[in-house]
Amino acid sequence: MRRQRFLFVACLSSLSLAQTAAPAPASPAVPASAAPSVSAPPVVNVQEDTTIDLTDDGRILFGAQKRQVDAPELFRALGRADLVAQSEANVKRRFGFTIAAISVAVVAVGVGIALFATTPDVKSPACTSNLTTYNEVCVPDAVAHQAAGGAVLGGGLLVAGILASIAYWARPEVFSKWDLKKFINEHNASIGAPAVSLQVVPAVGAGVQGLVALGTF
Repeated sequence: MRRQRFLFVACLSSLSLAQTAAPAPASPAVPASAAPSVSAPPVVNVQEDTTIDLTDDGRILFGAQKRQVDAPELFRALGRADLVAQSEANVKRRFGFTIAAISVAVVAVGVGIALFATTPDVKSPACTSNLTTYNEVCVPDAVAHQAAGGAVLGGGLLVAGILASIAYWARPEVFSKWDLKKFINEHNASIGAPAVSLQVVPAVGAGVQGLVALGTF
């Protein structure tokens, strides 16, 4: 009986040692394609705020930062190449009329002065020595020079004034004030922003001094 117990204990001990010494079964290899991949977070496309505000004094405020811009800069920011080209053409036209007015005025003054300066002297000995020469040559030449000088000077300055007036009234702006406000309201409506008119006025009261922004929505 003791031998059987001893043999049974020995068998159990041998089995335990065999299980302890046996290597653990290797886990099946996971293919690289089956390994979980870590994807990057989705990129959120945030659209730039192109809201436009027009103050009562004509200042244009663009974007969320309310950056003050002029009309050509606004057209560039909105990608309106047609309005940019029209604005540049208006500026060039005004500049051209201005240069033309200055040029005509300078030429008229120069030619007029030259004609007055070259007027024959009817009191010179060449004219007074002979009555026929005086009446038929000197006097007519003097009158002609005086008339031509006056006509060139007066006519040139008149033309220069007309060109200067055209340059003055040929405004470089693409839109008038009301048309610009309409353009801004249409743009704000197209991007879902309300039509806004911003006015900054001084605020003075009892112990209060500063500026107040009044918005029209």
